[in-house]
Amino acid sequence: MDLPVFICPVCSSPLSRAGRSYSCAGKHSYDISKEGYVNLLLANQKQSREPGDSKEMLDARRSFLNKGYYKPLARSAASIIIRHKRRSQLAPFLKKLSYCQRRDFTSAPGYSGTLTGSAQNRLNARNIPVTGPVPADKAPGIISKIPDFIILDAGCGEGYYTDYISRNRAINDSSAIYGIDISKEGIKSASKRNSSINFAVAGIYNLPVLDNSVDAILNIFAPFNEDEFGRVLKDKGIIISVAPGARHLYEFKKNLYDDVYLNDEEFELSDKFYITETIRVKYELNIFNREDIANLLKMTPYYHKSSHERIEHFLENTNELKTTADFLIRIIIKNI
Repeated sequence: MDLPVFICPVCSSPLSRAGRSYSCAGKHSYDISKEGYVNLLLANQKQSREPGDSKEMLDARRSFLNKGYYKPLARSAASIIIRHKRRSQLAPFLKKLSYCQRRDFTSAPGYSGTLTGSAQNRLNARNIPVTGPVPADKAPGIISKIPDFIILDAGCGEGYYTDYISRNRAINDSSAIYGIDISKEGIKSASKRNSSINFAVAGIYNLPVLDNSVDAILNIFAPFNEDEFGRVLKDKGIIISVAPGARHLYEFKKNLYDDVYLNDEEFELSDKFYITETIRVKYELNIFNREDIANLLKMTPYYHKSSHERIEHFLENTNELKTTADFLIRIIIKNI
């Protein structure tokens, strides 16, 4: 599904895709690369020649994440999106029902957020009218056919999480998924991973995205920009913000530093937003080969902040690693 969500970074007009390029009413044009992404990062928006994560860091992250070490985090993020999608798509329909009718629908065995299976049968048996945006004769599967649920992965890197959520049928069905990152190498890698997602090189502080167009923003280990997120997010949309928890990789850091501190979990928001829910994903991370340990190190800031001697000694003498994976997921909405 290719919905007009990208905007021109020069004049902010909506971009339309035709063939191998995007163009706007102002006659600005942007070619689509052979990998399938579009570069919407202007030269004056760069802070360096090659902004974003390095190829070495991206390659290490791709290799590490592909082994499934952070899959519990990806699964949790997907579950949150599914829950929000069901609520937002059901809301117009459920408002038409009485309390008893809503109860019958949502408590039906096999209820999964769509008007199918036993949930649909329960509704049919009670002759519950469907008077929502889709005509009554289209009732079966009404929710699964509602389009235009937009997901934006803001700071998607090499695309592991973007790809993971896109492969979930409950998310992918009737959704359009977009990913942006300031790293060209990251977006190139993400596009190779999954060509069905709309990827663009762009910065979080200059999102080439329409106002009030996004239902869910995924923001994992990336900068949080209130102004831009508030601009592109729908009034009832959510931001899924992920940051390291206090004990994330604590035992791992003990090998690199003499004094190890807990991560700061403080998170400040203006009165434009508020946190509706905080979820902690915490588990023991067991790594049993040197390559994966080295990749974990390369994808963290510790690789550049630790001494070369300390890193070399650690990698040469460590065959397995047991450490804590600790993630904080904050679900954030606009204060309207």
